[in-house]
Amino acid sequence: MKQVDFIVEWEEEIWMLEIKDPEDVAIPPQRRASIRRKHRRNLQLKNMLATDAHLKSLAIYDEKLLVAYGEKCRDSFLYLYLQNQMQHKPLKFIVLIGMERLNTRVLTTATKWLRQSSALEGPAKKGWARPYLHSVQVVNLLEWRDRYPQVPIRRIQPILPNL
Repeated sequence: MKQVDFIVEWEEEIWMLEIKDPEDVAIPPQRRASIRRKHRRNLQLKNMLATDAHLKSLAIYDEKLLVAYGEKCRDSFLYLYLQNQMQHKPLKFIVLIGMERLNTRVLTTATKWLRQSSALEGPAKKGWARPYLHSVQVVNLLEWRDRYPQVPIRRIQPILPNL
């Protein structure tokens, strides 16, 4: 089973969080630039028409990325449900991408794909007989700060061992 990075239980709801931070300062600068480009490209591909074979192969990778997040969501939900840890609270799935420059259109499109890959809408988009997810969101740091001011988030400096 795949699992999300964090499960947070609040008084009124439960959050499943997947965190991706391609701008993390702990990543060596040359690798960070490569990871950031790859992540941005993967999120933006669906907003372009892929006409050549190279772009089409990248679009397949993009689908796999979002399918993987959806699988983590479903597996984590199944684990919580089977362990009787759902507490009958609304469940949110949030993917936080630590890239401040991602625009709202890209995040909105990514949220739509994630809704599909996590099976939020149920069979034939008719919903489920039992409640599943209350919401699915893909946000960057700026949107996180706007939507969840009660939950401040910041990067911390890595603790490097003395060599």
